[in-house]
Amino acid sequence: MVVAELQRRGAELLRRAGLEDAAFDARQLLAHVLHTGSAQLPLWGDQPVTEGQQARYLQLIGRRARRYPLQYLLGSWPFYDGEYLVGEGVLIPRPDTERLCEIAIELAPVLPGYSAGPAICDLCSGSGCIAVTLQKHIPGSHVTAVEKSPAAFRYLQKNIALNGADVQPVLADVLGYEHRCPPCSLITANPPYITAAEMAALQPEVCYEPAMALAAGADGLGFYRAIARRYLPCLLPGGALILEIGASQGPAVTEILKNCGYSGVFIARDYAQNDRVAVARRPAAG
Repeated sequence: MVVAELQRRGAELLRRAGLEDAAFDARQLLAHVLHTGSAQLPLWGDQPVTEGQQARYLQLIGRRARRYPLQYLLGSWPFYDGEYLVGEGVLIPRPDTERLCEIAIELAPVLPGYSAGPAICDLCSGSGCIAVTLQKHIPGSHVTAVEKSPAAFRYLQKNIALNGADVQPVLADVLGYEHRCPPCSLITANPPYITAAEMAALQPEVCYEPAMALAAGADGLGFYRAIARRYLPCLLPGGALILEIGASQGPAVTEILKNCGYSGVFIARDYAQNDRVAVARRPAAG
């Protein structure tokens, strides 16, 4: 069997299993097995595959057909301009979160302490995709990444090293770390924000991801209430808190932030035009 034929077979098996992106997934998995980039596969179309490669590929296709996440099968996934190791126990980086990074990088030059190298704390850091991206793109920044889960923390450490980032990982619960958090120019977080009802309706793939990184109780707002209140004193006057939010949570998170004493609160949309990022500042005179 040659590469092109095996790829067609994989895509067909995934289509029969009901996967919308069957062709994409089949191509990514075959490139993974052949240790090449997916863009190079057409050049390999008439090249034969070994029995071992065929068996490995069809094994991965079978797992993907059972809705095991593509990213976990590949073992890594791109985010912004980096690559991040992923597997069971850590949340998969998503394009929506890149919007948070874009806003933070754009806002950084007007934050207190920017010229001297701003102190940044990324809460609920998971894979480290936010922390690493900010450290690489905000000159001189001193970034701390806080993660509670030991499994996710191992990925955080590996991804810091993989991307050559100068990030300090801290194994701690963010609901308590505020007592140790140094004064910051910027605090970021992609906390759990999925409601109990939404958890029950998740896609099968998402159910393989750690529930502690997703579930946030009845209304999905518990972490926003806690982070907004506990971390306001950790921000330097004029410093910013930037949070990823659920698409329907903009009004509620805005109210939480204003009630906690933040100023300049606004909600930014992602590229699908959904509310996605909440931005708030500690008053400069506070």
